[in-house]
Amino acid sequence: MSLEINALFDEIWNELDRAEEKWPDFPSNDVVHAISILSEESGECVREANRLKLGNVNYGRLRSELIQTGAMVLRCLKNLDKEFIDG
Repeated sequence: MSLEINALFDEIWNELDRAEEKWPDFPSNDVVHAISILSEESGECVREANRLKLGNVNYGRLRSELIQTGAMVLRCLKNLDKEFIDG
């Protein structure tokens, strides 16, 4: 893995830690609710991509939303495994 990818994963892990601290009551036993939270983050990526395409240039906001979405992907996977494998 390249250094750049490692740095991105570090950002996602840091965001995951921050999110778990800020919102400890993630719906770990409600997969639909958990995926809805992920979908919300993904929707924010779409919003920021549209803004960027329309000339409202703020790469930082899109990048931040992508990092948050990546963190929610990991959080959903982590809780899905906890629910269905560790059970």
